[in-house]
Amino acid sequence: YGGKDLWYEDLTVIPRSMNMEIAAALKAGGKYVECNCGMLHPSLHGEKFSYQYAELIREFFELGIPVTYGSDCHTVYRDSRADLEKYLLAAGFKPGDIKPIAEKDLWIK
Repeated sequence: YGGKDLWYEDLTVIPRSMNMEIAAALKAGGKYVECNCGMLHPSLHGEKFSYQYAELIREFFELGIPVTYGSDCHTVYRDSRADLEKYLLAAGFKPGDIKPIAEKDLWIK
């Protein structure tokens, strides 16, 4: 974290084709995409990145990829969902769009 890499300043430096490859792999594998609170937090990356990240996660959602919310558990995060909600709302998320991972999806089939 900390915005030392260019993509932390502007997520659009990553070609859309690469994001779509990731989306295709997630969808083909029946996997979720994690909406990570650390990636949304503007104190780590800035407002522009936070909005861009939320928009990317929304695009995956619109492609039919289920979204779950997490922190990556690398450290203890306080529950900052209320602070970060504005980015998700701006991207078009509504209550109920982001769900816990279903038990059936935790295991390899």
